[in-house]
Amino acid sequence: MSRIEYVVEFTIHPGSLDDFKTAARKVIRRVRAEEPGTAGYQWYFSTDGRKCYVVERFENSAALVAHARGSVLADLLPRLLQLSTLDEVRVFGRPTAEAARVLAVLATTTTVTISPSSAGFIREPS
Repeated sequence: MSRIEYVVEFTIHPGSLDDFKTAARKVIRRVRAEEPGTAGYQWYFSTDGRKCYVVERFENSAALVAHARGSVLADLLPRLLQLSTLDEVRVFGRPTAEAARVLAVLATTTTVTISPSSAGFIREPS
């Protein structure tokens, strides 16, 4: 099985940046503690505070499915969506059929783009 990566883009509602960052810290703590298949989870904010980009890396499609169906997002994503708009999800890799079904559900509310082809490498620490 191959790794799956994706980038999630949010537009943060005016005046909501501090609350959004507080909610993001809660999500990050729980994902780190509860989702061992999530290999990377990094949140980036634009300099003007209007955009947030979440770069997520999963060991495999099963980890992506566990993340999408897990209690962390069920518990905390609604708060993030009160404070922002989910603009787009860009998926990199070859998700399994089950992972593609999970992404298809997400595609009913936002743009989801899957790019299965790749060239290059990732250095892993030895």
